[in-house]
Amino acid sequence: MEAQARAGIDIYGRVMRYAEVEQYGARYRLLRLGSCDFEFAIGDELFGSRDPEHLATIIEAIRDVFQGSVARELCLAIHPPRGISYFSMAPPDATELVKRAQFEREAKLLTDPTSGDLSLTSELAHAETLPDGDVVEWHQILALPAIVYSSLRTIVRDLSISAAYPMSSMHGIANALNRLHLKEALCPDDRPLVLAVGYYPTHFEYTVVRHGEWTFCHYTNPGDEADSVYFTLALLRQLGLHPNKVGRIFIYGIVSDIEDFAAMETIFDIVPEKLDAIPIVDLDASSLSSGFDFESYAPCIGISL
Repeated sequence: MEAQARAGIDIYGRVMRYAEVEQYGARYRLLRLGSCDFEFAIGDELFGSRDPEHLATIIEAIRDVFQGSVARELCLAIHPPRGISYFSMAPPDATELVKRAQFEREAKLLTDPTSGDLSLTSELAHAETLPDGDVVEWHQILALPAIVYSSLRTIVRDLSISAAYPMSSMHGIANALNRLHLKEALCPDDRPLVLAVGYYPTHFEYTVVRHGEWTFCHYTNPGDEADSVYFTLALLRQLGLHPNKVGRIFIYGIVSDIEDFAAMETIFDIVPEKLDAIPIVDLDASSLSSGFDFESYAPCIGISL
């Protein structure tokens, strides 16, 4: 069995977090992990400009951090609202052409008509058996301005990477939760839902996983940490899921104090925890500094799995 390595980049604000993970069978080993700070908003450069002023600086930084890398794939985490992420239901026997046409129609309805050309990626999240016995498949769709793909191609042009692709940050979180669940069941069978809440100054992210299987994701406008309780309950109600089925709550992103989310304990009778993806990659946590913000690296590690 041959080991495979993947690299991941998570860009938010002026910070680029990166990871490289080697997979051998069902095991994962962390090859590199770190961050770079820039004097400009790196996301605006990559996602918002057709002629980025600082693109050469970004490429040089990426080349430096992945010097000597054995990764052949690079994944870029996309945080909302940079890209539109949504779930779409399709019959399992539908052809790829039919599904693609459906996803494109839906993306046009959900995105700003002035945003220009869009590129779509789709991932099968889970299958569901309906009450009438029919089986449907739920796909997660990521709709992005075509400029993002152009920037990715430019970045990897001079690197020894054969494939580069974007992935929703919430997809990365679902990956991480799935691997954590496989190592050890995250919650009891009578409370099978795991909820991950990403807090960023520009938005909230929500990922729901059931028995380790990605069930849904969503995002909302910014607010304070206490607002996450209201948004979480609204999301569960929309999905027809009862709060007493939630067995674990994880918080990730730009989190200053986990106590800011204490209101969730009152509603769910569960103490929220910072999401630590480090155990997935067999890294001794004692090798990290005591103040290491591991919860901010969860999307980056997740997209590298």
